Amino acid sequence: MASLSLTSLRSLNHARINAARPVARTSSRMKSRATATTICNAHAGRVACVPANAPGNYAQRMRDAGKTQGVAKAAIAAVKTVDIAALEPVAYLSALSAVLYYFCLTINAVMMFTGEMTPKHKNWGVRVFGNMTEQWPMFLSALWTHAIFVSPVTAVQAGYVWLAMRALYPFVRLFTNENEPATMATTMPQYFVNVYLVFAVVMKIGFGATFNPFLSPIVYMVLCGTSMMVVHPIAKMFLK
Repeated sequence: MASLSLTSLRSLNHARINAARPVARTSSRMKSRATATTICNAHAGRVACVPANAPGNYAQRMRDAGKTQGVAKAAIAAVKTVDIAALEPVAYLSALSAVLYYFCLTINAVMMFTGEMTPKHKNWGVRVFGNMTEQWPMFLSALWTHAIFVSPVTAVQAGYVWLAMRALYPFVRLFTNENEPATMATTMPQYFVNVYLVFAVVMKIGFGATFNPFLSPIVYMVLCGTSMMVVHPIAKMFLK
């Protein structure tokens, strides 16, 4: 009886060991799979998972997935750090510029219904909207790029200077009888604002430096001088 009981106990113990082995192997395999068979990379806002035992340097390449340079890296960092609430003044300014855009558009659009016009009157209506279309796309892209990558505060400050000059343009051109110097006094500040907004982004992302807004007129004149003294002489050689 004691022998039977001992045999039964041994059989029971053996059965327990065998039953436990698959569980141990499964548990070990699951642990290994959880810790060693996948590599997940969450660098720079992107997640990539690959087998750790992937052939060649594939796993290493995927470890590096998400590493970016230049504008892409700055863009991801900006998305992480920019407060949406801080961009509300930028959105409001953009909406105001859109209202001004449609005001200038209507000046041009209703010209055909106003009867006979003098050449100066017609030119005024054409240039009010034409100059707006030349300035507005550049302004919007410069404004938002600057607000996201540099500062929404300085973007709005510079943006309101642009908006004020833009709103003055039709009336200065009208009340000065198409006086060119007076008109330029409203358009040139707009160019300078756009140059500042854009070059501040270029300097920060490309060189990690700041851009002094008072350098904007100099940069703009350099661009104009390059076009005048380099680009156009080359164009004259080919466009005969």
